[in-house]
Amino acid sequence: MWTTFDLETTFLLKGCKRRLHARILEWGMCRYSPGRKTYHALVNPFPTPFTRADMEHTNVEKTVRFWVKVLYRQGLLNTAVKRKSVDDQIRCISDLAVGGAFRTPKEALEGALAFGRGTWLAHNCASFDGPIVRGHVERLGGKVPPMVDTLPIVRRMLDLPSHSQPLVYKHLFKSTYRAHLAVDDSVALAKILRRLSDDVPGLFRDLRTIPGVGRKSEQIFVAGGIRNKRDLRAWVELHPKEKFLATFKVHRAKRLAATLYAEPVVELHEKGHGKDAHVEKKNRDPVRDVAPGGELENANHVDGGPDEARKDGETVHS
Repeated sequence: MWTTFDLETTFLLKGCKRRLHARILEWGMCRYSPGRKTYHALVNPFPTPFTRADMEHTNVEKTVRFWVKVLYRQGLLNTAVKRKSVDDQIRCISDLAVGGAFRTPKEALEGALAFGRGTWLAHNCASFDGPIVRGHVERLGGKVPPMVDTLPIVRRMLDLPSHSQPLVYKHLFKSTYRAHLAVDDSVALAKILRRLSDDVPGLFRDLRTIPGVGRKSEQIFVAGGIRNKRDLRAWVELHPKEKFLATFKVHRAKRLAATLYAEPVVELHEKGHGKDAHVEKKNRDPVRDVAPGGELENANHVDGGPDEARKDGETVHS
């Protein structure tokens, strides 16, 4: 199971961090179960009503101009508002908030967490959407979902001058969509992934997500019946290291074998506080840890990465 998602957010002042200071203006999500369903929430991350003074850590001019465009495209503001001063635009948006046009950040997050299934997928998730979701969960409560960045996968599969989501969509479908509206972006990403593979989860079990495994090594593994990391884990469980080295003449085979055949690490985790505190043991699978986040159901790599891309069925509104 997987869910695509997209966020439209505030612009930050120089020196501010997305995880700590970015605020969500719009959530959009899409999943198939089996028919397509979407989730949408417009969010006011500031007090109701609010003024310029309430927009801490925010590049007010850029944020308000962008927010007005989103609300105009959603049919909540008219063209005349686009020509007003920033302070007048703030008053218009604040009036919408007073009128109940928005969800609170907590309401929107709770709706998203309830809607999402399995792993959450976003284009440029590593440097943009992922840290922002983590920051909101840390501040507002909930459990951080497993998240995967689709940008490296698309880069690997398509030879294009740019892998921004709108350009990838245009390349695959010879048409455009309403980019930078959260639901439209999430639906477009779902369509991209389904066009790239009949097995979307399989996109994230690719052997080349393992450090050191390139095209030639992948071909060697596939010739030996190893199509993905799940196959590799199963093979390692059935055969000794010596047979691995004799069978797969891959790049840095000894180093890879040392990792694959390492003993599971027992990690100690303290749970609870005060008199309820206790220590739990947790085994870490060295095969699964070869490439953090490679398996879709266990993937959770949302740190670092280039900030290149910003990004029909039942609709669920928060």
